[in-house]
Amino acid sequence: MEKKNKENSISLEDLLAMFEDNISIADINASRYLGKISASIVKRRMELKMSQKEFAGYLGVSQGMVSRWEGGDYNFSIKALSEIAEKLEKLQIERLQITLDGEPGIHNKRRKLAKDENTFEVIIRNIKNIIESDRNLQFIIRINVDNDNAKSIGKILDYFEELGLKGKLDVYLAPVRTMNGQCNNEKCFAEKEFADTEINFIKIGLEKGYDFLELPECNLGICGAVSQNCYVINAKGNIFKCLNDIAKDECKIGDVLHPLDCENEKFVEWISYEIPDECKECKILPICMGGCPVLRRKEKKACPAVKYNYQKLLQLVNEWSKKEYEK
Repeated sequence: MEKKNKENSISLEDLLAMFEDNISIADINASRYLGKISASIVKRRMELKMSQKEFAGYLGVSQGMVSRWEGGDYNFSIKALSEIAEKLEKLQIERLQITLDGEPGIHNKRRKLAKDENTFEVIIRNIKNIIESDRNLQFIIRINVDNDNAKSIGKILDYFEELGLKGKLDVYLAPVRTMNGQCNNEKCFAEKEFADTEINFIKIGLEKGYDFLELPECNLGICGAVSQNCYVINAKGNIFKCLNDIAKDECKIGDVLHPLDCENEKFVEWISYEIPDECKECKILPICMGGCPVLRRKEKKACPAVKYNYQKLLQLVNEWSKKEYEK
């Protein structure tokens, strides 16, 4: 019986496609957006480890209303969404990380909407609107870099300044890695190459008046994937431990509709992670704690850039500290 139900099930996208000739584009888009909003609400409630009843109590609405939100059985108005956002703000969400793939021209080539629309401007506009609304949120901008876009990453800092966002964003680089075999060796940085790129980016930022000088801190949490109370939820409501697994249904450890089984083999495997022996004598162990667990599982090195550029970083800190002192 279960197999028959599964075979006969139909997704929202399939349903919309069946009736696309009789439904307006606006209605189709509205249905899709409602689904995304509902998934976001479910995700936030699960992150807070609240039942629907507890979540409803906190937001001051009925449990039935939360159920309608999460089931997509509610026509959200702009006012309703604003009210929900204001209440969620009280849950002390302090930081948001947004990922970009470089300056506008390169980012828009890599990330497009279904209708071939650009996304960089949309992302930046939304960030600016939230900042101007005086919400107390810290934005962290992660710029993914490889050999194709590394030379132009300084342009994005000029763009931020033109829009009045300088000093309002925390910006850092992250190397594009071949987690799923999609990045060839010509594009991906070797560890030492990225370390040099990171130092150059910090120098560019300092010259443009950005405050990028931060010494790395101890990382006792290693990674959210191997932390007991950190989870990733994809658009289908499936729960994973690692962000890199969200497109792999075989890697899920549960879903939002059922209690999580903490004896699940995949779950236990993640939280049983141990720091590799080869890392225990490393001088920067307190900073990286063994590096990315996924790469370690694949028996690959996962050493962070600071292992290769910490001397240059310390020298840079010393030089700029002297300049600031002399002013």
